[in-house]
Amino acid sequence: MKMPQTIGLVHFIGIGGIGMSGIAEVLHNLGYKVQGSD
Repeated sequence: MKMPQTIGLVHFIGIGGIGMSGIAEVLHNLGYKVQGSD
């Protein structure tokens, strides 16, 4: 899957879970701005 680098803030619902937090961490490490709620 490719995501454009020009994308704004990425918001995850359920970011406290093991799956979503892992995806959020990967995107953060790739330089995306990440936030979420649980």
